[in-house]
Amino acid sequence: MVLSGPALDRAHVLVVEVPGARAARAAVEAACDARGWVLAASPADADVLAVAGAPHGGLGDAVATVWDDMPGPRVRVDVAVTPPGPVLRQAAQAALDTAAAALADTAAARTDAADRPTDPPGGDRPLASGEEDRDGLEMDVLPVPLGPVLPAWPAGLRLRVVLAGDVLRAVDVEVLGAVGAQADGALPVAARDLDAAAGLLRLAGWERAARRA
Repeated sequence: MVLSGPALDRAHVLVVEVPGARAARAAVEAACDARGWVLAASPADADVLAVAGAPHGGLGDAVATVWDDMPGPRVRVDVAVTPPGPVLRQAAQAALDTAAAALADTAAARTDAADRPTDPPGGDRPLASGEEDRDGLEMDVLPVPLGPVLPAWPAGLRLRVVLAGDVLRAVDVEVLGAVGAQADGALPVAARDLDAAAGLLRLAGWERAARRA
């Protein structure tokens, strides 16, 4: 099965930002907006995985897990980190052109489906354990990983949260793939502030204002 017609006109794109690739990620989002494509909310909602920058180490592993979680037909495209400007915008547009052609390729979709592992790694999820509460009752203690690939989420950020009932017991903070993050320094401060505002607006569900920012 491939995407065609209206579905291809509204393809859903999950964008992954490597630390330091803010401009590349913004260029991909702008290219999606220009062609009427939708930013995906999760791997299950995505047709295209667009990676801004070159993930490595733990972030590369996380991107591989996201790719495994995406249903077919699916396409991955990568946009390299280059200085903000026409070259970067053209690279983002070319990546989405490549994605559109691949989504319409029946043979490629069938090959990808046939080659997918039936039991991909990383699928296990931790179960809750029990712990005594202050009032003597037992409550669930659950480890919850957050990130590093979430919409409107800081690049590479991974939180390991431990919840005991409705109480936050512990948080471990890690930034994956932070090598070369100084590339964002090429952006004007106003551009970085507007981009941060756009992420906050998108997280709040005000998509129209986020696109304007």
